This record gives sequence, structure tokens and C-alpha cells, in this order.
Amino acid sequence: MLLNISELKVSVGGLNILHGLDMSVDEGEIVVVVGSNGAGKSTLMRAISGLIRPSSGLIELDGEHIQGAPPYEIMRKGVSLVPEGRMLFHDMTVLENIQLGAYHYRKDSVRIRKNMDRVFGLFPALDKYRDRRSSTLSGGEQQMLSIGRGLMSEPRMLMLDELSLGLAKSVIDMLLKIVKQLNGGGMSILMVEQNVRQALKIADRAYVLDNGRMTLKGTGDELLSNEHVQKAYMGL
Repeated sequence: MLLNISELKVSVGGLNILHGLDMSVDEGEIVVVVGSNGAGKSTLMRAISGLIRPSSGLIELDGEHIQGAPPYEIMRKGVSLVPEGRMLFHDMTVLENIQLGAYHYRKDSVRIRKNMDRVFGLFPALDKYRDRRSSTLSGGEQQMLSIGRGLMSEPRMLMLDELSLGLAKSVIDMLLKIVKQLNGGGMSILMVEQNVRQALKIADRAYVLDNGRMTLKGTGDELLSNEHVQKAYMGL
């Protein structure tokens, strides 16, 4: 098991957001967490990546406790977060944003070039715009850039926080194909997503997060056909 979370509790600003979560991600899996706004999805991702310190509970990567470790340490262990809202540096160019993902091996030019070629191969549009400021890109291109930056750290597990937010269906479909391609190469994927139908279609396993608690779990197909999920999250 790559990632194991047990009894995870997180409080933010004195409010209890996550209430004893249990979940896991195996090697080579796509795991999706779905839920409404305010359910705690982004808080979960931030806790795993070290941006928030849990109140209690365990987060294990390859059996090693990582809860409370600084984000740069967790990234070096192979976990990369593509944050909600992309969080790009808009006064910097596409190339400069991508290079930031390689900061911890910034003196290894061969390694940087290899990973940049991989990113530009996945997202040819970024190659065309490498000298443009990221603020001039479309929403879809900015999401590509955020993913590309995340891939530069050579993650074993890529975490995608609201991949589809604000994007057209055609762009979402393209990005999900990239996610499947990365997973086909052996990368584990953890997604939190409001676009429930599309996310569950590619999920090996999935969880429903409701008011800080995991209320359902199963395969992607099982949750796609679950009557509660259909009514609550897909409008059926």
C-alpha cells in the first residue's frame, strides 16, 4: 500500500473539518474522493501534502508516518499536489513556473531537461507558450501548466485538487486522458473532484466525503451506479 490514512482529524481556525477519516491508495491506482463544496476535500489534500498539520491520526507513505512533516519533505518522498485554483506565479513565464517544480534538484540540468521534455510532450501548447507569462494563458492552459509543474518533481503519487474546476468539457476530457496516461505509466493518482460522473468513470476506487466523514466507498463503477450518489451528486 502506497498511502494509508487512519483516524485522521483536522481542525482549521478552531473548526473541526475532518472527523476521523480512513482511506488508502495502492500502487498504480486512481482513487477519487467526491463530495460537495465544504465537505473537506481540499483540507484532506492539504493535510496529506503537509500544508496543514493534522490534529490527530496517521498518514503513512510506504509505512512511514508523514503527518506533520514539512511539504518539501513529503514532495521529495514522491507526493505532488496540483492545488485547487492552480496557484501559479502569474508574473513568471510558463518555463519559469515549470522549472519551480524541479527546485529540489535545480542543479541537475540533465534531469531538468528530461522532465521538461516529458511535460512539453504531454502538453504541446505549453511548449509554444514557454516564454509567455502564465497570466496570459487560458484556464485550460493554466491547468496544464499546474499539472506540468507538479510532474517536474517526479511524483509516485500525483494529487489533483478539483482538476475540472471552471473548464470546458472538451478540456476536461483531454486532461482526464492525460491522467489515465500517467496512471498507465505506473503513477498513482489521488483526485478530489466535483465533476462526479467523469471522475468516477476513470476511478479504480472511490470515496464519498460528506461533512468531514467518509460515508461511502467502493469501486468507481459501484459508486456510479449507487442511487444516493446519483441523486446527491449527479442530479439524477
